[in-house]
Order: sequence, then structure tokens, then C-alpha cells
Amino acid sequence: MQTKPHPKKAAAALLICFFSIYYLPAAAGRFDVLSAFLKNDALQHAAISIKAVNVTDGKTIAAFNENTALTPASNMKIITTATALIRYGSNHRYRTPLLYSGTIKDSVLHGNLYIQSSGDPTLGSRYINRSKEHFLHRYLHHIRKAGISSIEGDIITLDSLFRDEGVSGKWLIEDAGTDYGQGVYSISIFDNIYKTPLPSDTTSATVIDNPGLYLAQYLKLWLHRHSIPVSGKATTLRTERQQTHGFNIPQDLTETGAAYSPPLSEIIRETNVRSNNHYAEHLYRKLQSDSVNIRLLWQRHGLDSTALIMYDGSGLSPQNAASASYLTDLLVYMYTHHGKHQGAFYRSLPLAGKEGTVATFLKDTPLSGKAHLKSGAISNVQAYSGYIEKENQYYAFSIIINSFSGKRKDLRKAIERLLTDLFNPE
Repeated sequence: MQTKPHPKKAAAALLICFFSIYYLPAAAGRFDVLSAFLKNDALQHAAISIKAVNVTDGKTIAAFNENTALTPASNMKIITTATALIRYGSNHRYRTPLLYSGTIKDSVLHGNLYIQSSGDPTLGSRYINRSKEHFLHRYLHHIRKAGISSIEGDIITLDSLFRDEGVSGKWLIEDAGTDYGQGVYSISIFDNIYKTPLPSDTTSATVIDNPGLYLAQYLKLWLHRHSIPVSGKATTLRTERQQTHGFNIPQDLTETGAAYSPPLSEIIRETNVRSNNHYAEHLYRKLQSDSVNIRLLWQRHGLDSTALIMYDGSGLSPQNAASASYLTDLLVYMYTHHGKHQGAFYRSLPLAGKEGTVATFLKDTPLSGKAHLKSGAISNVQAYSGYIEKENQYYAFSIIINSFSGKRKDLRKAIERLLTDLFNPE
């Protein structure tokens, strides 16, 4: 008497059968590795997209549902940072000028001081190798060099470079306004986070919801502490336009100098190593302000962008989508066209088992220290994309998993086994 197969086992058998036909040309060892991974209980109801490519010859060594577009979480930062490099170059620096109106007489500025926004996320940022007031010292230097010892006027932040809404409407409510999902405006100051000391030697983080105003107020106090009093108010262009209909900026502003960010190569490394949402969103909005169509840009570079749905630059939105094939193709492009493993993009991805968000991933495996990866994780999403070095060969890969079951730590272990075995087939 024949027994009827269990529905789940039958489905798995059908899946493996299809997979075997698809992978007849592939190495048997890699097929067995992928087959074993796909049988994991956590993946019974999951959506999966996988692709791995040898970047030297362009040959695909493994793939499964590689064209299926899924939510990539922070793997979206790969697209954001790569696009910024393509558009601006690794040596690009944000420039935030300080300007004034009116005249200087007897060391007194009879006019206003203006801070022109540039979209720089690094002003006073704790994530760069500078003191948080480095840019303020630069402004002070420029003011003194212009011969100004006091200001009879206002300090106004020109904060209209980006759109008014600082938080994406595509983010989840629980993420918006947090210290990892703080608002993004054309002016950022101290990562838009205010830290309050607590009696227990700890700090409490408060989101700065109007960084343009905060910067104007902070600069006014800073100048006062350095013996340059300001008689007027600290305000922003948006505030003035809301309160005074028809408020206009004078056309004959004079620049005293500017604050400069670190080079873009350092900014994208911080973005990818720590998975810095704030930096990523600034890069994304800067691209938007410069009218960069990201899908079209990559289409022009030979990538099929139909699998890309991009609502933000950080990957916080669960409505973002990309396929493993798209991410892998982008990684291959950046490797072959932008400096290979010595290039700024490659070096921006953290070293697995050693640093950043992948400091514990692949640790104590043969791939520790040999994989530059970007991890991605939001609710029910786990993704890894990047490069693996194996016997002087370089591979690009992407794994995106949505709607998995069980514990995330167990799934990560399964992905570790997949990668370790995939690049060490017997």
C-alpha cells in the first residue's frame, strides 16, 4: 500500500528537483550546500533570493530565485553609497559656507550671519575623527579673519536644501524619531542627537527635531563664549518664511569661509561599517536634491533596475525592494570599475569577524577576515551582501531572506554554514 507524501515534504522534493535541473552545470558540492540550506526549518515559509558570482570571469557559481525582489533592510546602503561614489567621487567633501550681509565698520558687522546648508551629516558628528566643535573653530577663525569682533544682527541658518519632512513616511512608526531613525534635514548638528548627562554616569539621548535652529542657537552661544557678541536672534530661513511672508535672502552675501567634511570615502565607510542610517539618509537626500535618478543611473551602467524599489537610503523602510541579482551585479560593477579590492567602495564594507555590524559574523570560521560584507536586519528580514576572498579569487554575493521562522541567531548560524561550505566545496 502506497502512503501519501506529507505536503511540506512533497513541496520540498519538488523544489529540490527544480533546483537540480537548474544547477546541472554547477559544481555538485555547491549544489549540495544550497540544497541543505534551503531545507532549514526556518525557511519553510520564507522568501529567499541568492546569487554568488566570480568577479574575475563573471560566472555565476550559485543562485536561487536571484531575480526575486525582496526587502533588503540595510543592504540598501550598498546602493546608496555606491551611487554617491559614482556621482561625486571618493574625494568629494561637503562644503558648508558661512556668509554675511551688510557691512563691517570698526570691527562690528552691521548685518546678519548666515550658515548655508549643504546636506553634510558630519558637522559635530561623533563618528568622525575630529572634535565635535572642529567646524565651529573653523567658523570662528573665518569670522576673526574678516575683522568681525561683534555682530549687530541675527544668525540665520539657510536650511531649505532638502524637503521639509525630516522623517520618511515609509518608515515604521516605531523607527521614526528614534536615535537610529532621527529626522534628516539639510543641516545636521551632532548627528541630530542631544546627549544629556545622568547622575548614574550614563547619558540620555534626545533627538534634535530642528537642527537648523539648534545650530544657529549653538553658534550664537559659541561666539559669545569667544568674545564675539551677537545682538540679534538665532533663527532659520524656514522659520522666518513661516513668520514673515515674503522674507528674502539678500543677493549680495559675502562669504567668510566654509567648514569641510571628511572625504566621501570616509563617510561611506562609516555608513557601511556601523550601518549609520543618519549618514545614509543624508547621502540619499543629497542625491535627490541634485536630481539624481538612481534607477536610471544604474540602468545606464548596464544594470537591470526593474528589481529596485527605493524609498530611502538606509533601508529602514520595509517597502524597499531589491533582488540578490541586482545587488550582486552592482557589487561586481563596483569591483571591476572602481578600484577592485583596493577601492574606496570595497574598503567601506566591514571585515567579517573583525569589525562593525559583522564583527561576530563568520568569526572563528575559515572566512573570518576574508569577507567584506554589509549586513541587513529589520523585522522578519535578514540579508548579507558583499565580497569574499578565496585562494586569490574574489566573489560577490547577496543573500536576502524575508519572513523567516524561528530565532534570528539560528538563521545567522545557518547562513554562516552556507557561506563557509559554499566557498569551501569538497
